[in-house]
Amino acid sequence: HTVVDKFEVAPKVINQDVLDFRPETHFDLILSISTFEHIGFDDDSVRGSGEKILQAVNHCRSLLTATGRLVLTIPLGYNPDLDDLIASNQWGAEPGRFLYRTGFTQWQECDHPTAVAHPYRCKFPYANSLMIAEFRRLPV
Repeated sequence: HTVVDKFEVAPKVINQDVLDFRPETHFDLILSISTFEHIGFDDDSVRGSGEKILQAVNHCRSLLTATGRLVLTIPLGYNPDLDDLIASNQWGAEPGRFLYRTGFTQWQECDHPTAVAHPYRCKFPYANSLMIAEFRRLPV
């Protein structure tokens, strides 16, 4: 499988901003685990985080096959711009699934209001709620 990460240095990892990634093939699945919240927020971007996240989502959607899926897991409460995109669904995700942490390694499915009621780093370290977001290929 292909791994693209701007900062992770490891064998076979393509160290590139996802917006600059131009593969020769399209993908049936693009999976990102707790990464999109860092786009434009923890990097060297001079643009707003929300704008760059929208660009990254749309770019990844353009890399999908006709039936491909982009699946993201996103901790809630880490990046306020991303939380706003999720709350308003300005980014074109299908209805998402939400989870909140009930124990150190236990999670329970919930609705969006319940998820946002469990703030980042409050009770457990790091994420206490997350969204699983899915997108289809952009219409051509």
